[in-house]
Amino acid sequence: MSYQTKLAYLAGFFDGEGSFSICRTRSTLRTMADGSKKKYVVYKLCVSCTNTNKEVLDWMASNFGGKVYMSNQENRNPKYQPRYGWVINNNEERERFILGVLPYLKVKAEQAKIALEFIRLYKQEDVEEKRNELRHKLQVLNHSYRLRSESVETTRQAPEEGEDIVRSAQ
Repeated sequence: MSYQTKLAYLAGFFDGEGSFSICRTRSTLRTMADGSKKKYVVYKLCVSCTNTNKEVLDWMASNFGGKVYMSNQENRNPKYQPRYGWVINNNEERERFILGVLPYLKVKAEQAKIALEFIRLYKQEDVEEKRNELRHKLQVLNHSYRLRSESVETTRQAPEEGEDIVRSAQ
């Protein structure tokens, strides 16, 4: 199978089973010198695909990077097959993946363009407003934008022991 054929297959599969999303979390970092806390917002692009066929996800990982993992099976009907996920966590691999499949995408072409813009913005500083704008555009395209006055946020706080705890923001 040629590389172009693999990209076309992957694009079709990703159009049906994959997703692009941008998550925003508020983090608190404790500084070492005076014990004061510095709050900041972190934006992260997620490129992933979920399916019950682990073999096709393993093929995606071996040909295009990323990792395959078993998804959370908690509260899942025992009659259902196990669910697996493929995720790309590296920005260089994400960019290579998006550039490869973009010409073949039908359903998620606009999401891919926004994700690519987000990746290229990642190395710049003072772009929080633009990252949030891209996040909002993806939410609208994915039909996941919450139509209410308050957005749902999460915050990460590192306690004394070093473990992260995720809580709803106040």
